[in-house]
Amino acid sequence: MESWILGVPAVLMAAWVSGHARRFSISGGVRFTGFFLKASLISGFDVVRRALHPRLTLYPDLVDYPLSLSTEAARIFMADAVSLLPGTLSANLAEANLTVHVLDRNMPILAELRALEKRVAAMLEVDDRPLASMRGDVR
Repeated sequence: MESWILGVPAVLMAAWVSGHARRFSISGGVRFTGFFLKASLISGFDVVRRALHPRLTLYPDLVDYPLSLSTEAARIFMADAVSLLPGTLSANLAEANLTVHVLDRNMPILAELRALEKRVAAMLEVDDRPLASMRGDVR
């Protein structure tokens, strides 16, 4: 837990200080931190549950997720944030498409990625208008 207490504020400050992130919303950063901590706890418990109960099978897969974030810095931050959540790993970031390795393709991965992307957009004050449309499919 100590690493989260130090790590999350450090990541937020790095995003703020970065020359690529021209704008940063303090209130968006606070909302992102709350969302991120909650998602980390929930998905962390899910990973532990799966590890301790061998009957719970995994359905690993790669999920392609088209990003709506308007800046490269925001897309990179999104890819990094996804990799910090248990059960997910950014496998590839190419232009505006993020490929994510997931432990269970039956989880609501696309909805979780959309929610994370909205928080990143609000925190970094970048355009995310295409989020209103439904996008992306699981391969």
